[in-house]
Amino acid sequence: MKSLMEDFFDNLGIGEETQIRDWLREYNIKNYTLNNDLTIDVDDNVIIQFDDTFIQFPEYIQFNKVNGDFILESLFNLRTLKGCPKIVTRICEISNCTKLKNLDGCPENCYTLNCYDNNNLKTLTNMSNYDIKNYFNSIPVDRLLSTLKDDNICFIPSKADAF
Repeated sequence: MKSLMEDFFDNLGIGEETQIRDWLREYNIKNYTLNNDLTIDVDDNVIIQFDDTFIQFPEYIQFNKVNGDFILESLFNLRTLKGCPKIVTRICEISNCTKLKNLDGCPENCYTLNCYDNNNLKTLTNMSNYDIKNYFNSIPVDRLLSTLKDDNICFIPSKADAF
């Protein structure tokens, strides 16, 4: 429940809820629900692409569930996945994000995770507990394995056909 002060700032159009709604409007994200904890559920695809200025989600953006695809494509300066949804019901694609070094913060539950052309990806840490039906089905595994040290690899899917 919001405090009187938070409610006051939102009514003035300067509170966190207003910031979240403005950001969603800026990125043309529709059909969303703002939860009581200020996480965001979306009943649609979320596509953020071709934005050289996108480094990370603002602190006040935290997706919870996306009923659709969640696509981060050609965000050449993206450095973190903090703020990504916990659940994506269809495809999560993280592609051509050349400054991204790890997948920390990626959805914990999705149908397919496409992860490719992320040339600086160094580690797959924290992936073993995730519920992903089709793992990294487009990742260039030979290149990834040749650039990773064995002690950096915490999880490699056992499904040979997933690659």
